[in-house]
Amino acid sequence: DALARQGFFDSSLVQNLESVEWSKKMRDSLHQALTLVNTGVSYWRLDDFENAVNYFEEGKSIYSLIGNMQYEGQIDDMLQNLARAMHQYRKAVNYGLAAVDKLKRFGNRALLAYAYNNVGLNYIHLNMYDSAKYYLEKSAAMLPPDSDILIPATNSLNMGFVYWKQENYDSLKVYADKALQFSRKHGMP
Repeated sequence: DALARQGFFDSSLVQNLESVEWSKKMRDSLHQALTLVNTGVSYWRLDDFENAVNYFEEGKSIYSLIGNMQYEGQIDDMLQNLARAMHQYRKAVNYGLAAVDKLKRFGNRALLAYAYNNVGLNYIHLNMYDSAKYYLEKSAAMLPPDSDILIPATNSLNMGFVYWKQENYDSLKVYADKALQFSRKHGMP
């Protein structure tokens, strides 16, 4: 929402909570699911992770009831990021694998690339580097290398991080250089 994008997370939370109540009274399931997820984002930005999870899960359950599996997958991807922020890496992997499973059914390769990348990042935190590489490679395969969205640079940095953790500095340099080239090509700082 506009308030959150401007950094007014407290105001955003108040607005989203009011919107949730309004959508419940109106019995508008789609709007209610959206506002629940937005409220979860507001709580997340305020570092209230437990409430964020609860609102994400409630929104996801409504999307499930109305049959919107793509949004369910996107919420699972957000939940894996949230679980990782809470240092719950195994839980993050479970959310991530659920996101991948749901997002595979749709044609949005960018969403799937992000989900795969996030699963790889979770495995890095678990020191499971072969699994991390597997999911990072799946992510990289989703998009052409000249894609103009952020995922190729992020993916290269994460793959470099794996090699750094394994003390393979030659491979680290290859991926760091790839990320730098992409960033420069697309005018990223």
